[in-house]
Amino acid sequence: MWTVLLITLLIIVWFTIKSTVNHDKSRAPKNSENTSAAPRIPVAAFGWPALGEYDFDVVGESNYQNVLSALSDTASPNDEKTGLAILVPEDTNPFDNKAVKVTVQGLTIGYLSKEDARSYRRRLATKKLGMVPASCGVLITGGHMLKDGTRAHFGAQLDIKPFD
Repeated sequence: MWTVLLITLLIIVWFTIKSTVNHDKSRAPKNSENTSAAPRIPVAAFGWPALGEYDFDVVGESNYQNVLSALSDTASPNDEKTGLAILVPEDTNPFDNKAVKVTVQGLTIGYLSKEDARSYRRRLATKKLGMVPASCGVLITGGHMLKDGTRAHFGAQLDIKPFD
C-alpha cells in the first residue's frame, strides 16, 4: 500500500516538473481555458491503485480536442499515450455543482459523467478523504489518420475501478 502511494507521489512530482520545465508556448493548446498563463496544476492528495485496465470513460472530450492532441503529440511514436490524470471535484462548476474535472498536466481533458461523478464523490467520502483531488492513470486514445485523410477524434480512459 505504501509502495503504491510513494510511486504515485513520485509520478505526480515528475509530471509537475516535466510540464513546467520544458513548457513550449508555441505548442500551447487553444481551448476554452486561459492558456496565456501557466496552468495551475492540481496536486493529488490520494492516488488510486493502478489496475492497468483503462476501461473507465471520460466524457466531454470533444470540447478538449486541442488539449488531447497536444498531449498526444508529446508522446513518442511508440508510446501508448499513457500518463497521470488528476480528478478534481469541482463544486463551483456552473453546470453541475457535483462535477468532477479530469486534468492532465494541469489542463482539462474532460469530466466524469454526471452519474459517475456522484458515485466517485461517494467513494471519496467512504474513504474519508473529503473532496480532495486524486490521481489515476489515463490513456489517450484516437487521433490516428483515417482513410479519408482526416484525423480521428481523441478520447480518454481512466485506470480506476468502475463504480457499482
